[in-house]
Amino acid sequence: MKIRYLAVALMAASTIVTASAEEAGEVTLEIDETTYAFPLWKSQSDWSGSESYTSVNIFARPGDKQTKAKFQTFTLGFETMGSNLNSGEITLTRLVDGDRQKLYAGTDEDEGGIDLVLESKSVDGDELKIAGTFTTQMGTSKNYGRDVDLSNPVEVSGRFDVTLGPVE
Repeated sequence: MKIRYLAVALMAASTIVTASAEEAGEVTLEIDETTYAFPLWKSQSDWSGSESYTSVNIFARPGDKQTKAKFQTFTLGFETMGSNLNSGEITLTRLVDGDRQKLYAGTDEDEGGIDLVLESKSVDGDELKIAGTFTTQMGTSKNYGRDVDLSNPVEVSGRFDVTLGPVE
């Protein structure tokens, strides 16, 4: 009798888990005419807010050995109010001659001038499904992106299509 109840409870729990959406997705980057795939880093990515206001944090890591040989992490953060986008920030950690180099971009022109386009956004329960594109110039910084050196900019464009869980 106890086994039957346990089996029913396990089936109900698995139905609940499969019924909810799962954090997933990918960011693709175009750098120097080469496309790189960065799967979502689920444990570091999240969102907060509501349908009308969202704060989005997307973290992604390289998905294959070739990309891992050139890059380590990518982050994209921004806020939406309705269909308006605010406060965009991007970081990209790359490897240059075996050394880590962090690149930064922000919304203002002197920070790289991120052009961020929201293609879709929907909230389902506690999860956010969001997709869009971006283009920017990225540069190094001695103060974590407050001042971005664009004297030797890296042109980056990309696309994101992710499902995020809430801030925990």
